[in-house]
Amino acid sequence: MSKETTSAYSLDIDGVLVKRPPLQLGAAKLRRLLGLAMYDRQLALAPIERKTEEKKISSLKEAISFHLHSGRGIRKEIIERLNQRNDVDMFGNTGRSNKQRWVELTRRQLNGSGLTNLRDIFFTPEGHKTVDSKGAAIQELLKKYKYVTHFDDDPLTILLLAKQFPEVDFVLVEDLSANYLLKGVNWSQYHNVRRVKNIQEL
Repeated sequence: MSKETTSAYSLDIDGVLVKRPPLQLGAAKLRRLLGLAMYDRQLALAPIERKTEEKKISSLKEAISFHLHSGRGIRKEIIERLNQRNDVDMFGNTGRSNKQRWVELTRRQLNGSGLTNLRDIFFTPEGHKTVDSKGAAIQELLKKYKYVTHFDDDPLTILLLAKQFPEVDFVLVEDLSANYLLKGVNWSQYHNVRRVKNIQEL
């Protein structure tokens, strides 16, 4: 595999490959508290060890989250679109935990999705923020691929990472929260971000 001739897709899972609720309530709360300042911080990214942990689900909140994620369906229209890109290596890049039960659930969902070109999945180890884990994964991909594109439905993740990686293309798959979360954003600072509402725009 030559870096000069290969491309990679970094794919968020919940909201891109797997269905999720259409509103981002946590991000909306942060937007109310901080306004546009939520997008104005620098990330301190460092390499992350990516091993599966044999830890149990440790709280009621995590157990509820696991149950809700277990019932989510696949976004078939996105899977079909991605399967048309046989020239790109694809990687999951998720905020989901690297605990064994989460890893098994995620692989089971994606193995049954019909996605034919998924090479690996970057999970988020305990103690790391989702955006930092995703950024570290993108750093790893840039060592192997000349062109990297990250797909996500979270505007905060997209805009923080887009500033950090101006050489990477970002695709924001918008949900019902997008217009509120992005109101007033100066898009001249984000030349490498593309917003799509419909998968046919990809």
